[in-house]
Amino acid sequence: MEEIKIEYYADIKNYFEAAKYYTKSKIKRNIFDKIMEIFVLLIGIFMLTIGNFLLGIIFLVFGIIFMLNIFEKIVTYMYFKMYTAKIGSQKLIISTDKIRYKQKDINSDIDWNYYKGFIETPNTILLLYGKKYYSVIPKDAFSADELEKFILQLCEKFPESKYN
Repeated sequence: MEEIKIEYYADIKNYFEAAKYYTKSKIKRNIFDKIMEIFVLLIGIFMLTIGNFLLGIIFLVFGIIFMLNIFEKIVTYMYFKMYTAKIGSQKLIISTDKIRYKQKDINSDIDWNYYKGFIETPNTILLLYGKKYYSVIPKDAFSADELEKFILQLCEKFPESKYN
């Protein structure tokens, strides 16, 4: 396969989408989160019924904030502003044996063994590495033909991936 060369800029919308789909892929976390949201709301209701209005309101507000995933959005936004937004143009050269990443002062060759799998979302592709980390690659950086080749290559590299 010939090399695929793409260039893109980080976009906050892609990072919000990536965080949403990554969280959805973690079933145990989703179940635990829902149980905790209900538990916090019940504590709030209990506090209101026993007459502790201040604590009841605090627990209800936190329960609603948890249910709306506001903390996750704030953390994603802060991460994007602190690290990713300052990067500027990012270039990837994708081949069968490695990915070459180029950016201002960084030139690195990343072997495919570094990645553990991938998640395809409507607008992005997440390359998973480590336990909770992923690289976000926007689909609009690819031409239609290149995107299809890249996804096929990912399916070949990660056939056991439960995310494809």
